[in-house]
Amino acid sequence: MAKAAATIVPALKLLLSPGDHQPQGVCAVVGDDAFIKHEVRLALSRTLLGDGLLGEGTDDLGATVLEGKTAELRDVRDALSERSLFGGETRVVVIEDADSFVKQYREQLEALVEKLAGGAVLILEVTSWPGNT
Repeated sequence: MAKAAATIVPALKLLLSPGDHQPQGVCAVVGDDAFIKHEVRLALSRTLLGDGLLGEGTDDLGATVLEGKTAELRDVRDALSERSLFGGETRVVVIEDADSFVKQYREQLEALVEKLAGGAVLILEVTSWPGNT
């Protein structure tokens, strides 16, 4: 199956008008500035979740946040597919420092994108993103 064309949105454009961009599927936040990546991640999460809910293992917006060096693919799949009893239908999973995670699970991530359920968004924070991914 052919890959869908990626939409590239510069960070400043997203931060200035986050409501103009509806994230879906997999979002790669690429760059080496940790502050900008964090702000972009929060803007994406706000767009998807609104104010969100506070909870253990989540950031202040209700997204599940995992560390790329220790994250396992099965945990990411579980987090993307689980339904909340109290929140909305949108599930957001963020993987911080995801370079090693993407390298380790690249083929499985490409397959996951094809099967990702509606209402589930995976945000990958990476320093670089190969053009052929």
